Amino acid sequence: MQKNKKLAIAGAASALVLTGAVFTAQDSRAAEDLAVTFEEAKELALTEVPGEVVEEETEEENGTTEYEFDIIAADDNIEYEVEVNQAGELLVEPEDEENETGAEEDDDE
Repeated sequence: MQKNKKLAIAGAASALVLTGAVFTAQDSRAAEDLAVTFEEAKELALTEVPGEVVEEETEEENGTTEYEFDIIAADDNIEYEVEVNQAGELLVEPEDEENETGAEEDDDE
């Protein structure tokens, strides 16, 4: 009886280990499936901020790709910077006009 319990416990432990390995393999495959293309990222950005793309950029850093779009919004005519990562997550910020027009130069005068 004692031997059967040990075998059952060992079998259950082995099944858990194997199941964990399968889930890990599926998770890594799922991460690859999440990688969005440039066109998909652009579509996501324009869905979030409808308007005109005036600048677009692709950055690769630490093995990941990030897309950046400057969009002039159709509804308020404000320029927004929209970043899209490989998972399709977005970060939207109004473009800082002060830094782009050389506000630092005024400090030297």
